[in-house]
Amino acid sequence: MARSWNRLHEHLGAAPGPLTFDMVRQAAADQLQESDDLDWKEKLPEQPREG
Repeated sequence: MARSWNRLHEHLGAAPGPLTFDMVRQAAADQLQESDDLDWKEKLPEQPREG
């Protein structure tokens, strides 16, 4: 089951609900610090290769 409220919601003062790209973008722009339940990635993993 997906979580409907987390540290990004708390940081942004948002009501429980799905995360949106805008919420993630704002938290990153605010430089929200990593924690046990928040781990920022600078680069996304590579796409799986065939074979």
